[in-house]
Amino acid sequence: RSYRDKKAKSELVCAVTPFKAFCGLREINEAIEAASQFNLPEEIYAPLLSNGSESWKEVIGRVLSGNWNQCILDLEKRCSEKIGNSWDKTAEEILKICEFHRNDESILLLPFMNYYELNAGDALHVKPGMVHVYLEGMAVEVMEYGDNVIRAGLTNKHVDKSEFLSLLDTQAKLPPIQTPSEKDYLYSGPTEKLTVRRIENTTVEISDSTGDDLILSTAGLATVKFDEEVDLRQGEALLIDEENESYVVNTSGVLFLVRGEA
Repeated sequence: RSYRDKKAKSELVCAVTPFKAFCGLREINEAIEAASQFNLPEEIYAPLLSNGSESWKEVIGRVLSGNWNQCILDLEKRCSEKIGNSWDKTAEEILKICEFHRNDESILLLPFMNYYELNAGDALHVKPGMVHVYLEGMAVEVMEYGDNVIRAGLTNKHVDKSEFLSLLDTQAKLPPIQTPSEKDYLYSGPTEKLTVRRIENTTVEISDSTGDDLILSTAGLATVKFDEEVDLRQGEALLIDEENESYVVNTSGVLFLVRGEA
């Protein structure tokens, strides 16, 4: 039920609007501070105090296998207070999630995770095994075809907590925010054979395709010129599946060009 194909799920999420997410586990000292700031019981995170990052799976296993209803209520109360510094944004998002998943013990993992805010155009490369929660906003999410998603909670879909723990990469390096520095910008990720470019308010000649190119317009009007001329409005896409095809794209807004190499 969890593995519908043989591909790992490396993904690139590119913000179209302001976008919020939790992604990856905090550094140990910061995680311990977060546990203290949010008044989590020490019995949850005690292994971090003695064994550091080697004990992440033990800590997460405790959260996912325990009965923490009162602790969740205490966390919700703490989040409604003014914590201060950078913790208030995390607290605000936890409160929103509590409205829908108050009885889900995986809420207690959120203080241990890094909170991200992306501006339009920013992107994160989320590698396989990295825990993440997308919270708010619109984004273009690019990955190889497949549907291998292992969920631990905060969803009405199928969850598999034991498999989640077995696949979780607790040593994963946190993804940096990629911010476009040019009108034609190539992101890093999601895979060597799947690349993503963001093109804004310019004209670019595209060549040397060896597979499929998918062009998605997310703002303004885009025009693609090859054997014919095709206009793409916001939300419309065009697939060019001819090898060695050369064409020109022009946009008065923003488009994404996703290339799959053969």
